[in-house]
Amino acid sequence: MENSTTVGTQASTESAQASEIQVVDTPAVSGMAVATPVVETPAVESQVVEAPAVAGLPVAPPITAPPVTAPPARRRAAGAVGKGPAITAGLGVLGFALEVAMLAAFVFWGFRQESPWDMVLGIGVPAIVVVLWGVFLAPRSERRLKPAVVLWVATALFLLAAVALFGANAAVLGTLMAVFSVGYFAASGYVARQAR
Repeated sequence: MENSTTVGTQASTESAQASEIQVVDTPAVSGMAVATPVVETPAVESQVVEAPAVAGLPVAPPITAPPVTAPPARRRAAGAVGKGPAITAGLGVLGFALEVAMLAAFVFWGFRQESPWDMVLGIGVPAIVVVLWGVFLAPRSERRLKPAVVLWVATALFLLAAVALFGANAAVLGTLMAVFSVGYFAASGYVARQAR
């Protein structure tokens, strides 16, 4: 007992594509036939539909807003948003590495001196640098110098550590210290100028 019916309806679209509905009888639990619709719809391109005008009311033209642009300083800062935090974090890591390398350079230089002075210079010079750094250059110091002065003093100390490495006959390490110090100074100055 097969009782299936196919009903076709044609959609009123410009392409006159047909949508087909199929009704199939399937046995149900109570013995009654149940109709199951199967709908197949072809893909239709999206169309722009204009709403009809209401009788007596004028149709307003579409609203177009001019593009929103920020002032040049904000555009420059907005363009650096994606890169700014990464560059700043990278400079922070490089600055910290240079600080540790500076202290290691002063320790290395001090212990390479003549016998009575090696302990004094190897421990004393880095200790003095740490105290001065903590008082005048540390970020949370109450007596911190202005940011531009901090950059100049830090670079001078880094370069002094490079000179100390040259004095301890470690030319390769002194050269690396000098190159990274100058690079840090240039990059930090550039980021500070972009932030203004």
